[in-house]
Amino acid sequence: MRSPHRHLGAPLACAVVVAACLATSSPAPVSQDLRRTAAGVVLMDGWPSRGYRRLRHVEVTSCAREIAADPDIEGARGQLKIEAARQGGNGVANVMCEEERAGKGIHCWKVVRCAGDVVRVM
Repeated sequence: MRSPHRHLGAPLACAVVVAACLATSSPAPVSQDLRRTAAGVVLMDGWPSRGYRRLRHVEVTSCAREIAADPDIEGARGQLKIEAARQGGNGVANVMCEEERAGKGIHCWKVVRCAGDVVRVM
């Protein structure tokens, strides 16, 4: 005899997946003061040539949600500057940005991931 509850698993699983897809974390608010500070942050390909203190590693993502659209690399680089300013840095060293197709669980067509090390140049 078949259980009347046998097929409840699939709809329940679908509901959980849809809810997870709709849940997104919103970025922290950016004040005008933080934007002004971020404007002075320098992005570098390598390490600074003079004294600096490494504060932390940071990674940001820009997402292209429409098919065949490209993610905003300049927007991602701007996010690096904002994160550096949030951490008290005045530079981001070893900046690397990479465009890739989004994987499972990411609701984008393509993404650009930018990463680097927040530094305080003396």
